[in-house]
Amino acid sequence: MKFSNCIVLFLLIGVFSVQADGIFKCVQDDGTIKYTEKQADCDNAEDLTNRKKANDKTSVNYRFPLRSYAHKKGGIWDIYVEESMVLGDPKLYNDALNKLNKTLEALYVVLPDQAKSKLKQLNVFLLWGEAAPKGGRKNGMSFIRVGEPDNYHYLDPKWENAIVIYSAENLMYLNELWSKKALFHELSHAWHILNWPEKHPPIYEPWEQSKHAQRYTHVKDIKGTVIKSAYARKNQLEYFAELSAMYFVGGNYYPYDKAGLKKYDPEGYAMVESLWN
Repeated sequence: MKFSNCIVLFLLIGVFSVQADGIFKCVQDDGTIKYTEKQADCDNAEDLTNRKKANDKTSVNYRFPLRSYAHKKGGIWDIYVEESMVLGDPKLYNDALNKLNKTLEALYVVLPDQAKSKLKQLNVFLLWGEAAPKGGRKNGMSFIRVGEPDNYHYLDPKWENAIVIYSAENLMYLNELWSKKALFHELSHAWHILNWPEKHPPIYEPWEQSKHAQRYTHVKDIKGTVIKSAYARKNQLEYFAELSAMYFVGGNYYPYDKAGLKKYDPEGYAMVESLWN
């Protein structure tokens, strides 16, 4: 990269400490594996810079080697962007960050007042995705609770009380409904875990009732495709998150929205209304 281009890039992205983000795997004489950003560190360096990873959530190790993040302030939430994307794909970085901020601002407007202060304490991590030099996932989002990185060796220890967006490229692909629904789904997981146990009876019991009533089976999505078993049936955690998204911003399958939810699953509707207000 020429020096003049570096200046232009600096003006585009602001003040960040950024460096070229290559990664190499070395097998040392004693058989141990070492990861380094300098190929000269070992003779048998395997270049992982352009590696691709499957979307299995355990297939990418975000803990080792550790990643660097650019802290972006100014919005409602603190956002940490994978630093390699800032330098490697500045257009994607700018576009994805703008879209993320706008979507989060829209969600903040519909959040009940009592939830705003607690959920504002979450950190948001925006990752590059499959193109990241240290590997990445094709899509997906997660809420990572406090202490969770201690139990899963592939999670970055910085991800505590955080929402992680695994692919900026995928975020740009999502339409407005999916962007809002996916992010509100993760905010709902956070609201659940920050306030109640996983099997909180006011959530668990309506979920069991909905299963016995065969709700969320053979429902149509927004494209008319029949879903044999919708995600709301998976467990009580997903039930709360999916119904919360339907109630506040809309969903991608029947009953789609707040009015539909009230008719289709009155117990679930009452649960959402009670636990968010």
